[in-house]
Amino acid sequence: MRFVFLLVLIFSFLMISCGESKSADEMYRESLELYNQGLYTEADQSLKEYLDTYKDDTNNPNALFLRGFIMANHINNLDSAKAIYEFFLTKYADNELSASVKFELENLGKSPELLLDISDDSTNVTQ
Repeated sequence: MRFVFLLVLIFSFLMISCGESKSADEMYRESLELYNQGLYTEADQSLKEYLDTYKDDTNNPNALFLRGFIMANHINNLDSAKAIYEFFLTKYADNELSASVKFELENLGKSPELLLDISDDSTNVTQ
């Protein structure tokens, strides 16, 4: 009788645990929602958990880029941003976001105003 009770208890626990796990898309969407709400630390943690849980999901390059962007532009942890961006380039060198990652790396720590000034200067061509 105890064996049956123990088996039912284990089975129930497994069913509850499996029912609570989120799909890759759910976790990724939750992370984006946190980011859009301005909850950057929470979004970063959620993206980290997503990347640790779903190592081969199709949204991983986007999630990794967003982690770097959050670190660089919202949390102001430039060392972490640099490490994340460099990891991105080693893992997803051919990804369409690679150019953006390289731009972010080249401009870590620069203010948006400075980047706009640089951009304006490069568009003014003297004749």
